[in-house]
Amino acid sequence: MMVYPYTQETIHDNPELYMYAPFGGEEFLKLFIAQRKKLFIGSSATKDALKILQEDLVPIKCVPSENVDIFFSLDILQYCMAIHLSMPHETNAYQESWLETFLKKYEVIKKIWVTYDQHMKPVKKEQIGIEGYIYFSYLLASNLGSGNGLKRYNCLLKLNDFICSRYNEWEKEQKLCGLMSRSAEQEVEFLFRLKNKRNLQTGIIE
Repeated sequence: MMVYPYTQETIHDNPELYMYAPFGGEEFLKLFIAQRKKLFIGSSATKDALKILQEDLVPIKCVPSENVDIFFSLDILQYCMAIHLSMPHETNAYQESWLETFLKKYEVIKKIWVTYDQHMKPVKKEQIGIEGYIYFSYLLASNLGSGNGLKRYNCLLKLNDFICSRYNEWEKEQKLCGLMSRSAEQEVEFLFRLKNKRNLQTGIIE
């Protein structure tokens, strides 16, 4: 039986670079959708997760300083989450800027480091924890409607593969499961929007 190949545990130690990946066709897409749907836990669970998160996050007025020698990635991602939760239907320049910055970093080496200097060079090559990656995933998935939608979707696909390869690290965390459920839903919905926009005739079941 075929399985979706890009969420194996080995991705953690040996990141998949997706170079010259073979064309999988319709069967590949069915495997991808089936894999992502395993993460769906329903909208009420996602709302509960966001409620928990709002209680954990710093107030939106506490902006991480940009006049520093070292940037802490998790602090920035948490602040971007606070912005999104307080203004879910508005575009925020701070959030957009950092989303693009982290997207570029992740696309190059499939990692985000804990700290960066003012030139966005890693202070130490130590990855952020799975929580930070899931925040990044949720933010990307929630902001696919911009002019950068396809670029963000491309990054989101790879990011969620990586997160799913580490499923055992977050499967019991209600907050993280809720965020990933919503991210995966957005991921699959965007795929079907692309299919419909290009009028592709496939046998994929929506």
